[in-house]
Amino acid sequence: MFSSIMNKMGIGATIGFPYAMGEPLASFQGKSLWSLHQATKKEDGTPVSVFSFDCKKNPDKVEIAKNAFRRARTLRHPNILTYVDGIEVEGQSIHIVTELVTPLADRLDETREYPQSLAWGVYQLTKAIGFINQDAKLVHGMVCMNSVFVNKAGDWKLGSLDLVSDHKTLMPLKTWHETIVDKRLKAPEYAKAEWPAILDAPAYAIDIWMLGCLIYEIYNGKFSRQEELKQMGKLPKALQVDYPKFFSGNPNNRLSPSSFLDSKYFQTTYVETCLFLENFAIKEAYEKDAFFRKLDKVLDEFSMATCKYKVLPHLITAVDFGNANPKILGPLLKIGGQLSPEEYAQKVTPSVVKWFGSNDRTLRINLLENLEHFASHLTPSLVNDQIFPGIVNGFSDVSPVLREATVKAMLLLVPKMSEKLISTQLLKYFAKLQTDVEPGIRTNTTICLGKIAQHLDDSTRKRVLVPAFSRALRDPFPHARIAGLMAFVATQEYYDAEDSAARVLPSVTPLLVDPERQVRTQANTSVAVFLKRVAKLCEEMEAFQPAQGSMAAAGGAPTGGASAAGAGAAGDGMLGWAFSTITKKVYGPGEDIGSQINSPPTSSPASARRDGPQQGGSGRPTDQTRTGPPRQTDNKPPSKTDGWDDDEPEDTKPTKPAKSSNGWDDDDDSGDSWSDKPPSKPSAPSKGSSDGWDDGGDGDWGDFSSPAKPSKQPSRLGAPKEEAAPATRTTSGATGGLSRMEQAQQRKQELANKRAAAKAPSPPGSSSDTPPASGGSMKLAATKKPVTEGWDD
Repeated sequence: MFSSIMNKMGIGATIGFPYAMGEPLASFQGKSLWSLHQATKKEDGTPVSVFSFDCKKNPDKVEIAKNAFRRARTLRHPNILTYVDGIEVEGQSIHIVTELVTPLADRLDETREYPQSLAWGVYQLTKAIGFINQDAKLVHGMVCMNSVFVNKAGDWKLGSLDLVSDHKTLMPLKTWHETIVDKRLKAPEYAKAEWPAILDAPAYAIDIWMLGCLIYEIYNGKFSRQEELKQMGKLPKALQVDYPKFFSGNPNNRLSPSSFLDSKYFQTTYVETCLFLENFAIKEAYEKDAFFRKLDKVLDEFSMATCKYKVLPHLITAVDFGNANPKILGPLLKIGGQLSPEEYAQKVTPSVVKWFGSNDRTLRINLLENLEHFASHLTPSLVNDQIFPGIVNGFSDVSPVLREATVKAMLLLVPKMSEKLISTQLLKYFAKLQTDVEPGIRTNTTICLGKIAQHLDDSTRKRVLVPAFSRALRDPFPHARIAGLMAFVATQEYYDAEDSAARVLPSVTPLLVDPERQVRTQANTSVAVFLKRVAKLCEEMEAFQPAQGSMAAAGGAPTGGASAAGAGAAGDGMLGWAFSTITKKVYGPGEDIGSQINSPPTSSPASARRDGPQQGGSGRPTDQTRTGPPRQTDNKPPSKTDGWDDDEPEDTKPTKPAKSSNGWDDDDDSGDSWSDKPPSKPSAPSKGSSDGWDDGGDGDWGDFSSPAKPSKQPSRLGAPKEEAAPATRTTSGATGGLSRMEQAQQRKQELANKRAAAKAPSPPGSSSDTPPASGGSMKLAATKKPVTEGWDD
């Protein structure tokens, strides 16, 4: 039934034929009995080539076409044109479907750009001729430029099997050679039809002569007379030794295909590499390792088509089965980056997803370092659903190299990640990495965060950037501080006037006196940038100016939030306002700082940075020096926590300080607030709760030489009230047991102590530093009351 349909529709019909054929290839017209068509399989779109023979136009040559059809189905060799399918419509047409190929004549100029690839092509043709002549005992009889085809991988394939004949009968060679074979290419005995001599000669005698003619045309172009074959022309020197043996007058003395394969002409890196890939499955592990180590240097000698369709499939297979050095991922992914999106999704993507989930650290590091070569082929859905879940383990891996490579890879993946994935997962890992023990990882985390800021939404930027970069400014590693400063400048467009003036500049200005010159220089630049920006933004705040003037007339009355810190005596002036604010923060309302203002600091900022961060770059103490209980967190869903909550200042004044408050509430966080809404009433801290930013009370940084262990109770500025030991004093004995002189000396000492206490009262808990006063001590001993944290009156 199928034959009848094809008979009715004719040769050009495609109905019922499982391949959609295109127009005949113009460059191949008239060079063969067959017309060459590019086609695709209707079922799955696989590209193929179709050789078509019109029986009506060439009725006398139908037997040759049938012979070619039969030989194509039965001769299977890697270097012979691969048969895929075929159909013969009696009296109408014959179709032979093969792998997708192009005539060598159309690809020769491109191939000549890679000289060593010519030797590989000749090697493949020699293998094919050797198989036909020496293994199958057949004669090809048509080895020429028009019978060689090139596939997309650059491999040369021998086709045109029209005259393939048994060496014993030489049919149909005897009948049709004069009609379709060019006389220029024939050996002398072949041209004279000396069949007994041909039968007595080796089966390869005719074909090896024709191969010599083809080699000449490959290097020197087409010749018109056989006398020209004696001129070497552009033949490689390594080939000139064996070349004359192709044209020996005695057929028995001609070079055999097997002997030619041992020629020095084929001893090149290109040929050796291709042969290794073809026999990769049977190679030993040490051979594979040595091969992959030098592969990257060899790839420059290959055309891109050869790399994509010949080298790449072998490399993917090797990595998939764990038979390759992970370092080959570099050349593998570099080649894969040249594929079309469809080809990449089909050939490389499935393996990439599997590699990201591998436990082999070396493989994952190489994969991340070469991400730039294939990131453009990854779709957002692929990154969110399959790639990121495999990468995320690298943030907490014990290998610093893997952690750092994972951070750097985010620059290429974040543009394809969803906002929810960034805010709920990625930023939490970044917050943790800013406290990493490796300074390079902390620095690169800050840099990466600054570069991906453009991909965050406005609320996330406002909540995260300032605390994150401020943390970097307190890093003991100078380059991390520089990175924080540069990140502030790079993201300046995301800060309004209030943020710039009240949050950014106070964090940056302490670095103007940083011990490191480079840090000071960058700090000066950053301050200048933000001062200019604040000035520009203030010009747009005309509506705010009247309110600001009225507040100044009222003596700087507090307005809540950040302004509450300025609620001091209006007449004290700026310096007095600053001192009163410090007094309230450190010692609590109603207490006087006294002579402690002039007391020297315990350590300098420089030593603090060298020994470990003890005080934040913004002028606030870190968790290790704060008083009061550990930070309290809001009972917010974990999905809203990204690790930068604790450095966000509160916008509202607390209604009533906690009993054990450390006095820094005005500048510090009391919860997990990220929005502009007033924070909810803080709840008691739950054991084990964490938001990704608080390090368990050990400060934002701790000891960078080794991970700091969280302490149950942070150190404080002064002894806490609940832990202050009662300062009751007892006398050494009854006064009645002392002599008059001793009693007089004791009273004199008590009077001196009272005068000293009146001039410089000592803080709570330090009463043991001064000699005991008998009168006061006796009174305290009688009442049995502990000393309060206030000053003694």
